[in-house]
Amino acid sequence: MRSITVRTNQNVNIDYELAPTMSRVAAFALDILFVLACYLIFILLFRDLISGSTYDWESRARYNMVIYGFLPLFLFLIYYFLSEMLSRGQTIGKRVSGLRVVRTDGKEPTPGDFLMRTFLLLPDAFFSLGIPAV
Repeated sequence: MRSITVRTNQNVNIDYELAPTMSRVAAFALDILFVLACYLIFILLFRDLISGSTYDWESRARYNMVIYGFLPLFLFLIYYFLSEMLSRGQTIGKRVSGLRVVRTDGKEPTPGDFLMRTFLLLPDAFFSLGIPAV
């Protein structure tokens, strides 16, 4: 198993085992399934509000693109950032898989670290289908 050594300010070396690739993929898949389930519940609860009674098909097509296209991605990014920040580096998928985010210098990750991870999640996982991450 690969590991990383972190040297603390007191010159103490701490070895962390790196998570296997399949554990990371499984955690990410569980997170996606959780967000999709929440999104589907949202759609079912607010179905009448979303469908509306407008006859302007062009504006309705744009509206549907936002609701069905960008909203799941936006919800996932918000979920990912808030869950990692509020639960010390773990999302629900990471908690189930036994994973946690740590910094390479041994300190606790800051909200800025979690925000950077969230923004880098777009090109890393979504735009390239996760190939660089694997």
